[in-house]
Amino acid sequence: MSSTEFLKHLKHDSSLQHLPLFNTRFDLKQPSAKVAEAFAKNPLLPGVLLYDGKHFCNMMSRARFMEIMNQPYSKDLFNRRQVHRLLLLPPLQHLHPLILPLNTLISEAAEKCLQRPPMQLAEPIVVMLDEDDGCLLDMHQLLLAHVHIYDHTVNLLREEIGRSNALRQKLEIANRSLEDLAHLDGLTGIPNRRQMDKFLAHEWKRAAREQQPLSLMLCDIDYFKVYNDTYGHQAGDIALQKVAQCLHEQLKRPADFVARYGGEEFIIILPNTPHSGGRSMAENVLQAIRHLRIPHEGSQASPFLSLSIGLSCTVPTHDGQAESLVQCADQALYQAKEQGRNQVVMESCVP
Repeated sequence: MSSTEFLKHLKHDSSLQHLPLFNTRFDLKQPSAKVAEAFAKNPLLPGVLLYDGKHFCNMMSRARFMEIMNQPYSKDLFNRRQVHRLLLLPPLQHLHPLILPLNTLISEAAEKCLQRPPMQLAEPIVVMLDEDDGCLLDMHQLLLAHVHIYDHTVNLLREEIGRSNALRQKLEIANRSLEDLAHLDGLTGIPNRRQMDKFLAHEWKRAAREQQPLSLMLCDIDYFKVYNDTYGHQAGDIALQKVAQCLHEQLKRPADFVARYGGEEFIIILPNTPHSGGRSMAENVLQAIRHLRIPHEGSQASPFLSLSIGLSCTVPTHDGQAESLVQCADQALYQAKEQGRNQVVMESCVP
């Protein structure tokens, strides 16, 4: 079953037992290195369950564990310690997992999860099978299920209450709000890749119809893995948020668009913009990121956080593919990295 195939079987009365659950568990006395091995073997594992003998006692998420292990000297220091020693450290000391029974409705679970403090919103949920046996549910999959159920329920309601304009209006407003959340990147607050794909497809068709140029910039933070290794993932998340905000501030027109493309990559789409305008915009973006002056000791391109940018531009055609513009920008980005990073490389695109 694919990571989203379970969605098609969900209904309004579906409970947590209908969602993918993880049951990787460790005894409190086991060395922390075993937990690190589990996360390394399963990239989708959101966390692990901690047991004191046969009894469940706590949960440790991937994000919090990596936060501890990425602190200076933590990997060597804490890998040899027993798991229960990690629970005394600040990233875990005041975190209390949300524990729900297996028969909890998905909609109810999502509501309770979103009521948690901001720093715990992405933490997985503990689902208890019985008094001493539990599993973990990834927050992202819970929200996907909640959105799917919401959309399914809205469609049913629309069929039944088509003559009620007032109620229909409320449903549309709620649906738009939920759609906005589904199209935003949870960390940076800017549009995600799903929204970018829709925007690019729309602008490609419009530019082809009007025979106007379309420019696209693919931006990659230089040596970001080294940044995370040096300063920790929490600092990395803050850096991503600052970069996203900075890129958003560079947009000069309502039609300009920025999104998080994935990981440390961002994408900027500039409608009605030729090569020269795209080049000017890319140089402005480089300078703006440099002016943030975020220290990056591990970078070989600059003492501060910097970007490599691949720029492509074309006049779309009805027969062309929007993905070709992204591919050209990706090729230009590769050249920018090969030439030393912290620079812009432009490549023409034939649609």
